[in-house]
Amino acid sequence: MRAPPWLVFALCLCAARSARAQSDDEAAEYELRRAVERCRRGEYDRALASFRQALDRARSARALAEMGLCEQRARRWVDAEDHLLQSLNAPDAWVSEHRGSLELALNEVSARVGRLALIGGAEGAELRVNGEVVGALPMNQPLRLASGRVRLEATLRGWRPWRRELDLAGGGTTHENVVMEREEDPTPRAAGAATVRCPAGLVARDGLCYAPEGYRRSRAGIRPGQVTMIVGGSVAAVAGVVALALGVEGNSVEGDFVSRCGGASVAPSCVSERASLQSDLDGRATAVNAMIAVAGVGVAAAIVGLIVDQTSARPSPSRFSLSASGVTLRW
Repeated sequence: MRAPPWLVFALCLCAARSARAQSDDEAAEYELRRAVERCRRGEYDRALASFRQALDRARSARALAEMGLCEQRARRWVDAEDHLLQSLNAPDAWVSEHRGSLELALNEVSARVGRLALIGGAEGAELRVNGEVVGALPMNQPLRLASGRVRLEATLRGWRPWRRELDLAGGGTTHENVVMEREEDPTPRAAGAATVRCPAGLVARDGLCYAPEGYRRSRAGIRPGQVTMIVGGSVAAVAGVVALALGVEGNSVEGDFVSRCGGASVAPSCVSERASLQSDLDGRATAVNAMIAVAGVGVAAAIVGLIVDQTSARPSPSRFSLSASGVTLRW
């Protein structure tokens, strides 16, 4: 009696799967033995690569245990703890036979692994441990790290970096607060700009010192002090110009007389002209002295007007001050 074709196909498929599984088990066993041998020789990187290949072909508790023991020898404490825990939690005859030695190895490894609980920090800040990125803040679970000196750094745009170094103890949990501060306004100041410190009574604005708003309102229009300054200054200017003109004209007249009558022989007409000229020059000198006095009075009036104008604008600051040491003008 012939078997149905579908039955023949199913039997062939089962046989192929069984052969493939047997082949994978044999390849995994081969890689496992080679990994163990390389670990014994101290070739840890090559040994761990072989362990990973064996686990890719057939994941077994024994391969996890052997890999954990190799990582223990290589001082890769965190990975060793992971693989030893996984192997002890899986049902396996080989693991059951060697459970005592595996648990001793796990105790030694766990004593070299510490847990670091970070509290706070800016949300989304990138966290680096010993220069390697391990995640972002805030951390919901403690970090598992090898005990010893640990360098921590948290960075986020707009925040000042947070850095810390600490000695992490194994076999327990260390708590650390992360306190980050926002950066100041990064907008660059204008070239040459600097902090302005104004005298008492003045306010700083746009890098310069100004009088308060009330000060400007009180000075609207022309005030009596300003009128006095303008009138006094005008009188002083006019008197000074007149004095200068009289003096220049008198010098010119006297010079013309000297050029005509200053020789060895003096004409009779020069004698009478000399008396008239002298009278005219004396009159001019009197006028010049009077104009100088008027100019002085104008200057004094202008100064008094300045004093009155400055002191009448209280409580705004005055550019004028009078003390025992003298008069001070501040511009």
